[in-house]
Amino acid sequence: MRQYKHYDEYGYGRWSVVRKTDNKPIGWCGLKFHPTENYIDLGYRFAQKEWGQGYATEAGIASLDYGKLAFDVNQVVGRTASGNAASIRVLEKLGFAFWKKAPCEGIKDSLFYRISL
Repeated sequence: MRQYKHYDEYGYGRWSVVRKTDNKPIGWCGLKFHPTENYIDLGYRFAQKEWGQGYATEAGIASLDYGKLAFDVNQVVGRTASGNAASIRVLEKLGFAFWKKAPCEGIKDSLFYRISL
């Protein structure tokens, strides 16, 4: 994550997520600007054994707050495969609403959600 170029280009990007109780890296989360599509997305990936523990929701809240407060981000997109019910649930918990169905980076059945901050 330290060599992630988005920090230099846009000031923000993905963060490593480390569990507070034992300092163990468990995944990543954060905002990413997509210049060709002209939107900012919230992305997250966690080790499978960490799923279902609220880490994506907690990290998502922190990412959205940071984007709004530090960079005046006013709209964020979330993307997921249509079959990923857990990721859809996280986006909905964060306040995202369904926007559209469209292919996304090799996933034909992607769903796009968005939120205004």
